[in-house]
Amino acid sequence: MDTLIIGLAQSGKSTIFSALTRVFNLGNRGLSVGMAKVPDIRIEKLTTIYNPRKTIPAEVKYVDTPSIGDITKQGSGVAGEVINAIQGADALLHVVRYFDEEAISSSESDVATLDLELMTIDIGILDRRATRVTDMLKGARSEERLRLNQEEESLKVIRNYLEQEIPIRDVALSESEKLLVSNYNLLTAKPMLLVFNISEDQAQKMDDLETNLKNRFSQDKREVVALAGQIEMELAQLEGEDEEMFREEYGIYETGSDRVAKASFNLLGLISFFTVGEDEVRAWTVEYNSLSTKAAGKIHSDIERGFIRAEVISYDDFLDAGTMNQAKKNGTFRMEGKDYLVKDGDIINFLFNV
Repeated sequence: MDTLIIGLAQSGKSTIFSALTRVFNLGNRGLSVGMAKVPDIRIEKLTTIYNPRKTIPAEVKYVDTPSIGDITKQGSGVAGEVINAIQGADALLHVVRYFDEEAISSSESDVATLDLELMTIDIGILDRRATRVTDMLKGARSEERLRLNQEEESLKVIRNYLEQEIPIRDVALSESEKLLVSNYNLLTAKPMLLVFNISEDQAQKMDDLETNLKNRFSQDKREVVALAGQIEMELAQLEGEDEEMFREEYGIYETGSDRVAKASFNLLGLISFFTVGEDEVRAWTVEYNSLSTKAAGKIHSDIERGFIRAEVISYDDFLDAGTMNQAKKNGTFRMEGKDYLVKDGDIINFLFNV
């Protein structure tokens, strides 16, 4: 899961990046990349049972970017690289400054301003495609001309939403328009996680603050998290008992990285399935309602291509049984075919032949 961190200047965006990834390179003017493990008690339990050589949890890749204002002011160099990265992301994480009175009063304006910057970039993407379509129409045959004319009309419709300052994630598109939007990788079509960067004083009442922010800003394809960025970055530089002691002092028991990862999974409708054994226990990430063949492809394209069947047991049923042999006796270990929809927590062994 690739998440691009964006924000306006002075939002504490890079501080949040360091808090989430434990990568400390504040002041970098380009792209910074870091990884964060997705918390899951189930993989910890499976590790205890199998004692494997390796345990690999699901991960989120975070990419920190220059502030959006800097991106739109720059030329084709850094700006082009950043826009390409945003287009390839699964989701965007917008850091909103919320740690002083001035920032609190301007938070709604800041959210709208960044969306407007993204919409401006999207309009440029659509205009370049529209120019391309116009050029292609000049020499197109009748069947191709019909398709291009339809695309030209859809481009106008989508552009009109942006001109009305409506992000594409908030628009109920037709199926054909959804297909076009997916091809263009529009920035405002990306699911958005709003992370409100709060102060140390606000951290003492973070749950109530976050509830209030969710009521104000949450909507379809947009999640909200409150995070004390400076505290989390400082705690990310500690380990073990030292970190636990200071978390207890601040009353922040769950790491910011864990909370953001969970919110990201919820935003994108993601689930985890597991592969287990003495060599490796691993969590894999797929979208909710993914077919077993797609899940197989997450492991390796050869497994998807040569898929025969999947041996499946739910995590809860496995814990109840204690062993795979007992699960077979219980009837909870089963064979599934290509049409099986993977469930969160499934333990799967794929049988294939290439």
